Amino acid sequence: MTKERRILDDFNLFLDELTEGGLLIDGNPLVALRFKNKARLSWSASANLAYLFTEHSSIEQYVEVLQRRDFSFCLFDGGLIQVDYTVEDDEVVAHRLCYIPCPFEYEPSQWLGIPLADIPSMMSVDEFIKLTRLSSPIRFDFDSEFSDEKHAHSHLTLNKQTCRIPAYGPISLGHFLRFILRYFYEPQFDAGNWLADVRPKLYTRTLLHPSPHEFHIESAIGFV
Repeated sequence: MTKERRILDDFNLFLDELTEGGLLIDGNPLVALRFKNKARLSWSASANLAYLFTEHSSIEQYVEVLQRRDFSFCLFDGGLIQVDYTVEDDEVVAHRLCYIPCPFEYEPSQWLGIPLADIPSMMSVDEFIKLTRLSSPIRFDFDSEFSDEKHAHSHLTLNKQTCRIPAYGPISLGHFLRFILRYFYEPQFDAGNWLADVRPKLYTRTLLHPSPHEFHIESAIGFV
């Protein structure tokens, strides 16, 4: 099975699990845009996230992501998941795997019929102060064609753009989704046999000589 096909199958399995578990508010299918021997798998053939490339994330950006529908999944608590892979010659050459927590406390039953993107503008000052959550997006980026002393080919970005933790190589969908569910949705993760068929996989390793003095992300799962 090709890596493109495996990613698409894993995505659809996860979509089924979320839907059956009642954890999904909204979602976009994984669209394949092909050019010669390259395929980009994303929520949109024209996904462009330049407006998110700032030092820190904001509620304004979260609202814009919703309005532009720049997400793969919108979860029951307003958390957003972005899945974007590029595959060339059956190798993963780039990806953006991002979890964006909802920046305010959200209970769907309290906002029936009101779009999620409209809620911040409808809050009073007191509600805004009380319900705002200081949460950072969690983003795994990979680019096989670029690295320098500040950017490993594969890295995890937290809190601000300069916080980039090197990772062993491109991250599989199984690794990413298990990480998000296990550590951010523990009650739901423990309640079911999540992702039994969406298994972590290793692609081509790119972090060949990690610094002995710095943290980095490693995995022991076998290669495919």
